[in-house]
Amino acid sequence: MEKQEVCAVILAAGQSTRMETTKQLLRLGNKYVLEHVIDKVVKQTFDQIIVVIGHEANKIQACLPHYANRVQWVVNEHFKLGQSTSFLAAIRSMKPQINSAVFFLGDQPFIKDETITRIVIKGKRSLVMENGPFVIRPHYQHAPGHPLFWGNLMHLDFSKMSGDEGGRSLFPFVKKEAFKTGDPDILFDLDTPNDYQKALQKIEND
Repeated sequence: MEKQEVCAVILAAGQSTRMETTKQLLRLGNKYVLEHVIDKVVKQTFDQIIVVIGHEANKIQACLPHYANRVQWVVNEHFKLGQSTSFLAAIRSMKPQINSAVFFLGDQPFIKDETITRIVIKGKRSLVMENGPFVIRPHYQHAPGHPLFWGNLMHLDFSKMSGDEGGRSLFPFVKKEAFKTGDPDILFDLDTPNDYQKALQKIEND
């Protein structure tokens, strides 16, 4: 059977407006927020890892130099136009032979390793059966979260994307499948100072 190559994409280009500081570089324990996310991704067996940055891009790369040989930094110069521009920047940077990707958010540091592994396994199984584009999205108690597995995504018309909707603008054109998980952290991201305080408490309790 032909090997199904999958890319990991971490979207981390935003301005952190509600946090009022660059949340990618907030400290959580002995790591930055974005560092937690990257560390979870590099543990997996992805064929390519892309981290899309924009706001404070130079500072982020300077703070995380040890990833230079492990991830591909992609700088989205148009990040102020919304998450769709980061999604497209990642698509343009994917290796030609890769047709599927798992999209992570750069402010979700607590997703369990097992959750990521199971989503990738489920996605690869679906690639054997599906010829058209599809999305597998994890759900915790019926609430949708991240990361999302996008299969056969090169069949999509990306001209339909715009603004801050990101991949959601493509949902009407893909087969969607819910993936039930007992991992509540697929829903937890750091948008506000209150979220950050909750994250600090989680780190302390772990």
